[in-house]
Amino acid sequence: MGLAILAACIPTQGWQRSDRRACAPQSPAVLCLDDATEGLHELRVGERVVLPGECIVAPEDRSGGLRVELHRSGRLVARPRLRVRAGTRTVVGVEGERVEVLSRSTCDDRVDP
Repeated sequence: MGLAILAACIPTQGWQRSDRRACAPQSPAVLCLDDATEGLHELRVGERVVLPGECIVAPEDRSGGLRVELHRSGRLVARPRLRVRAGTRTVVGVEGERVEVLSRSTCDDRVDP
């Protein structure tokens, strides 16, 4: 009998921009593009565009893989799958033409710098 592993996926639709500097422990996943990202980069999750220094919040409190698109000067350069978790704030940056996870922090109502 074989073992099946199913990877949960997070929907790309329904994400909302957020300017909150803190997130609650039971909150949906938060994804941010590091404000130190240089150049004309933007991250796209479904129809939502995330610019450097901005964050978006998932429509549901689920964890799993999230397909994102990295664009530079309007051109698609990468389509990685990121692991995002409910109750966690994930900050990504851009290195060359790759999206890299810079940090993951547990949501605990404290204000991030």
